[in-house]
Amino acid sequence: MDYIIENPDMLEAFKSVAYINVKKLPGLTKSNHYNISIAYNKYKNILLKQIKYYNPDIIIGGSTLHNFFPDLNIKKCELVRFDNFKYAIKFI
Repeated sequence: MDYIIENPDMLEAFKSVAYINVKKLPGLTKSNHYNISIAYNKYKNILLKQIKYYNPDIIIGGSTLHNFFPDLNIKKCELVRFDNFKYAIKFI
């Protein structure tokens, strides 16, 4: 992938990307799984509305996605491993 400075057209791809902050706060410190889980439960309704509104084809959750599993109907056994990444394919 090119660097954006070398290929400004790559910025167009970011127009179709939504970043949703689970904690709804600026990332000034490192969060642990416990804090993220608390934030997820606190803001679950907002987070799920954001996902519904954006209607994404792909959701990348990194280490926070496990919080969404029950609400997005994803089971851990549906995860597929590719190198260091895990993903699930859902057709909703």
